[in-house]
Amino acid sequence: DKRETWCRLPPFGLSGSDLTDLSTYMPGTQSCLQNHEWYKHGSCSGLGAGDYFALAAGITAKFASTAPGRFITENVGRTVSLRDFLAAFETEFGRGSGRSAGLRCANVGGRPMLAELRLELAATLRKPEELDRSLLPSNGNCPESFLILAPRSR
Repeated sequence: DKRETWCRLPPFGLSGSDLTDLSTYMPGTQSCLQNHEWYKHGSCSGLGAGDYFALAAGITAKFASTAPGRFITENVGRTVSLRDFLAAFETEFGRGSGRSAGLRCANVGGRPMLAELRLELAATLRKPEELDRSLLPSNGNCPESFLILAPRSR
């Protein structure tokens, strides 16, 4: 399960229309990220592939409507402070909840850029509406300021 082999992993039953819908929420489908995500996380979720990715898409859509989701959208193309992002996170989810935002940055052209946002969710999460109460502590590697770029289009 290495990035360069994701597209060669065995099919797991995701329909073409499900994959098309998923590409809206997971730009990484360009590199077959869904295969990695299914085999590393989804296959042990107790859900079928379509249900697993539908839940993930629902959580992504729900998160996009929150204060930190809007912060990301409103700051595409800008360098932002980690403090401001975490403030938006805590405005939405409460004091101390910023610890659950695992921000991963990558060096792009000598500048740190937000590459991934990880949320640790409760194992019992089955509906996007349950997002609010499922946050658990996490870590990240982003410095005090970083760039937010729009995902590449297909």
